[in-house]
Amino acid sequence: MSNPAVNPYNATLSMDTQNTEYSYTFPLNVKRIFYKLRDQGNDLRVSWTSGVVANSNGPYMTLWAGATNTIDQIDSGAQITLYFATGVDNQVLELEIWT
Repeated sequence: MSNPAVNPYNATLSMDTQNTEYSYTFPLNVKRIFYKLRDQGNDLRVSWTSGVVANSNGPYMTLWAGATNTIDQIDSGAQITLYFATGVDNQVLELEIWT
């Protein structure tokens, strides 16, 4: 890879209300994204499209309880936003972002 990910940082996203869409917009130079729910006992719904995760309208990806996800080798000049929801109140999404 000619432009490797070398600068990691951590972020969190508070997801206070169940079945509510929350979004995270990544920096333009993002190369790698790792995320999971802090409470490993709950599922997470994830989509690249707004309006589909809050009430399970789909299509979206389910990150099963206890699972993590990594998106690697990102090479995009566009702004990247992911949309998240869970069926449980007071969740925290943990992110590790590499630029």
